[in-house]
Amino acid sequence: MKNKQPITRVFFDTQFPEWNDKKVASRFNPDEVAGIFAESGVESAVVFAKCQYGNFYYDTKRGHKHAGLGNLDLLRSMTEKFHRHSIEVLAYYSTAWDELQGTLHPDWLTEDFSGKRTRGAFRWKTLCINSPYRALVKEDLCEIAAETDVDGFWIDMTIIGKDRCYCPYCDKKFRALYGKGIREARGAGMDIELAEFRYNYIEEFYDEIYKELRRIKPSLNITNNYWGYPYQSRNMGSRAVGALKQADFITGEAYVDWTGLEAPSFFSRFLSGAAGGRPFEALVGRFINTWDFTRKTPDQMFFEAMTIFSLGGTVTIDDEPFYDGTIDLTVYRTLIGPAFRAIKKLSHTIRGESLKFAAIFHSQATKDLIPEDAPSPFIRNISGAYKLLQERHIPVNFVFDESLTEEEIRRYRVILLPGAAALGEKTRKILEDYVRNGGVVTGFGRNAFFENLFSGSVVYKGLSEYSLSYIPLEGEKTLVRGAYCRYVQSGAGCSGWETGAPVIDPIAETSVEVFFHNNLPSPYLESSVPSYYIVPLGKGWVIQYNQPISESYAKQRGFAVRDAVIAQILRRTGKPDFWIDAPARVDTVAYHDKEARRFYIHLSAFAAEASLACGLFDTTNGNFERPYAMMENRDPVKEITVHLAAEKEIKSVISLYEKNEPRWEQTAETLVIRTPLELWDVIEAEY
Repeated sequence: MKNKQPITRVFFDTQFPEWNDKKVASRFNPDEVAGIFAESGVESAVVFAKCQYGNFYYDTKRGHKHAGLGNLDLLRSMTEKFHRHSIEVLAYYSTAWDELQGTLHPDWLTEDFSGKRTRGAFRWKTLCINSPYRALVKEDLCEIAAETDVDGFWIDMTIIGKDRCYCPYCDKKFRALYGKGIREARGAGMDIELAEFRYNYIEEFYDEIYKELRRIKPSLNITNNYWGYPYQSRNMGSRAVGALKQADFITGEAYVDWTGLEAPSFFSRFLSGAAGGRPFEALVGRFINTWDFTRKTPDQMFFEAMTIFSLGGTVTIDDEPFYDGTIDLTVYRTLIGPAFRAIKKLSHTIRGESLKFAAIFHSQATKDLIPEDAPSPFIRNISGAYKLLQERHIPVNFVFDESLTEEEIRRYRVILLPGAAALGEKTRKILEDYVRNGGVVTGFGRNAFFENLFSGSVVYKGLSEYSLSYIPLEGEKTLVRGAYCRYVQSGAGCSGWETGAPVIDPIAETSVEVFFHNNLPSPYLESSVPSYYIVPLGKGWVIQYNQPISESYAKQRGFAVRDAVIAQILRRTGKPDFWIDAPARVDTVAYHDKEARRFYIHLSAFAAEASLACGLFDTTNGNFERPYAMMENRDPVKEITVHLAAEKEIKSVISLYEKNEPRWEQTAETLVIRTPLELWDVIEAEY
């Protein structure tokens, strides 16, 4: 089924310990599960072959089958039942997390710098894939591929973990490549080499197993649950794009209780960019708190599912059965089923090309420079740049330095570089050509593109001594702050450049010993640094803000700053082909299906304040910034005004889901639609 990606999927999540006295895994009913899945419109299911405890869920000849299953071969039985309903089956396999093998082979566990092989930041024992465990994993996967009828694999947890791995197997492999022991390298300033080493052996492992699995069955649909999001430190071993080289479709976890109500929107856009044209899925949970067995409200589940669908992704809902394998049927009848049936009915509305305008530049080269224990500035730069555009309904996507091409970048009228402190020469050249041919690049804070391009015109004096500053806007001094948001000290420039008013320094840098009033220090003196440069280059423009606007905005929204930045961009790009006037909590995307001669405008409204976390995903040590946002009641929007560039004469405008009655008018170049919104809708404009 590689050629047709399903658009609805359930992740049947069974990480079950072997507690026979409590009858764990003893009452699975494949007939009942297959029946309710088919009734609910599920097109694909992830079924466990091996969980993180190391238990297998089928009659394996190699590993340990979960004793609670008794005579039931769960994977084969589920596969047979699902196939009768034309439901695709992906076999789940946990790689580096395996409690059983970690207990049997402690010498295969990952090792920290001090030589310890503890569990580390996570609850699970983590095995090193450079150890003999690698061969065991390959043999397990080959058995599943050869001896079951599964349609593909969902491979999980190929990770390394914080401050790992320095085991003898990794040391031997590293020494052969670099002529130096892996611990010596860390002390010798080889952090980049260490990161590359880890990325590469993860990607080599994927390449090995994918080739072997496809040799057995070329039609297999394969993915890996990777860790290349902005929200993960590079110590997990995944590049944003590199770790996805072999996958047939891209997957990512968009749980709202981890990252906020904007997670389905943010991750769908991020994963779509990282996929590079391949299908992608985003996972959301049916539980309020990921795996706590509480039901979300039907409206919240519907909202999350339809957001992912609207952005072109497969909607994958994580549902965990109860301890014995029985399931909550009400969840499928009131939460999952309504969303999946609506998706099936409206699947034609995501055909064609989505209308694009802006892209946020993800710099893996910059992420690799950040200390492993301090990823927050990178996360905040990405999420702040996203929120800055999203709140004003500017169409936004992501591009990546690992895969950037001239063809891809030409689709956008502006590229945002949030804190891009490092760029490769190839990427720099693509960006320069893009600007010279009419594009706009906007940078915040450290910007290797600006610094390199105008190195002969601007004098750099490092970062400011102050961790916050002020930007003068219309007579008001507006705070720019975040976690150590020091601005770039630069001066000079050339004739023809536009410069903003000087950055305002605070009266003091706050510390335990030095502080002004009760909290933040007062604005004090103008610095010698302009707040921004606007530089013409060929047919385009480079806009550079010396202050880290995006990093600051992630933690403390400044509406005046946001609107000033967007206004500067729009002065050079002109208006987008598509935008809306609506409250910030409204999300939107538009498609142009030229073959059907229709525009489809997807609209959704948070029934709570939109939220997007700015810190790490959580660990069992509590190192996280969870928003815990929920939707309880609907909060309708009285009117949304849609602006759409449409040169063709529009024949009709209709509301496909909520069945509203949009009012519309068309000028020579623009279609203006006014419509209310209850929760989620698609507006169809036919020409």
